[in-house]
Amino acid sequence: LAVRPTLNDAQAWVREKVAPTIRATPAMRNVIAEQKSRDGASTTLFKSFPRGFLVITGANTSVDISSKSVRFIAKDEWD
Repeated sequence: LAVRPTLNDAQAWVREKVAPTIRATPAMRNVIAEQKSRDGASTTLFKSFPRGFLVITGANTSVDISSKSVRFIAKDEWD
């Protein structure tokens, strides 16, 4: 689970940082499912890979945070 300050910030972070990193890194590109709207394997804020997934959300969306059972969490600008 990656938590950004807001949901809008999370979407911008994926667009500006995460997606370009996945495209530029062969090891990541080969294991993270391509973003497709119909199969649900990966979306803008959900990245699927073998034996796991990454959910990206904003700290202002408590439902998204509390509804996920995760082993690891990454937080940005955590006060």
